[in-house]
Amino acid sequence: MKNWLYIAAICLLAAGCHKTQPQRPTIINRPQEHHADSIIDLVEINQRMAEEADQQLIPYVTKAYSLQENGCWISGLRDIETALKDSQVVNAHIRIYDMDGTMYEDAEQQLTVGLRETTQAVTDALSMMHRGDSIAILAPWYMAYGSLGSNIVPPYTNVKITLKIE
Repeated sequence: MKNWLYIAAICLLAAGCHKTQPQRPTIINRPQEHHADSIIDLVEINQRMAEEADQQLIPYVTKAYSLQENGCWISGLRDIETALKDSQVVNAHIRIYDMDGTMYEDAEQQLTVGLRETTQAVTDALSMMHRGDSIAILAPWYMAYGSLGSNIVPPYTNVKITLKIE
């Protein structure tokens, strides 16, 4: 019986003593200059993709649209000086389409001006609107649902958003 216990103990020790497998290198293990280069590369890729998204919107722009500082094209804006103020709560009817006209969403939402409760394009547009306004926004993917998309909108999708404030 003792021999059996010794044999079992030796087998357990032998099974526990094995060579550690090599691990994949992580960004932490890389020299710092390579890490900086990869970040610069990613920034350049993002900038190029954003420029391509901007160019893809151009065929949909008409004279009614004006380019905003954030990269969106908006039609239907009135005097911005008398627009809604931060923290005002408004009822909004939002429709979201892809550039081919496929509707992704048709929803009524209560939004607070100045808070990021929806896409950046809508958040920015709210601060330029008045009660009763209806506008159309041509938004590049980086101002809409980004590289992740949403439950409804696929990643990297440029969208047209119609927004009516009651």
